[in-house]
Amino acid sequence: MLNFQLSLPDLVFDKPKFTKTMDKIIGQVLRESTREWLRVLLSHVPVETGMARATLIPIGQYLNNVGGLLFTPTRKPYYSNLEGGIQDIGLGLERQEFKIVDTAIGSWKYTVFWDSGTHHYWENEFYRGDALPGEAAEIEAEGVFFLYFFQTIDRRLPPLGPFLS
Repeated sequence: MLNFQLSLPDLVFDKPKFTKTMDKIIGQVLRESTREWLRVLLSHVPVETGMARATLIPIGQYLNNVGGLLFTPTRKPYYSNLEGGIQDIGLGLERQEFKIVDTAIGSWKYTVFWDSGTHHYWENEFYRGDALPGEAAEIEAEGVFFLYFFQTIDRRLPPLGPFLS
């Protein structure tokens, strides 16, 4: 019969350091994924009066100005009963809303929220143009967001060794 005893040193896990590192990595990947989402969305948003595309300018600036945010409207502004105002860049900027929470130490709740606040492009029943309708474009962009996020986070997760002592 074989009998032996082995003593291992007590391992201590540095949870605060691990949490801070994970929060930093998740925040970076979240912003990168949102940039990819925005790039896909911008490739589908038409520029007529500029209202629909203008709803993406503030989030693009927050994400370090993703390309495609500078544009010139191809149609003169006009009053839209549907939108309840003059359809132009200013109304698009005024109506949009976004929020990104990319650091959430302790809660692990990260947020990417964007709402255009417009109807004429983002809701299929109101759009009559040639570009991919806003709802379909959002679905495509969301798929790119999640694909990028999970592929990237998988490569960036740190090994546990540095957090053990």
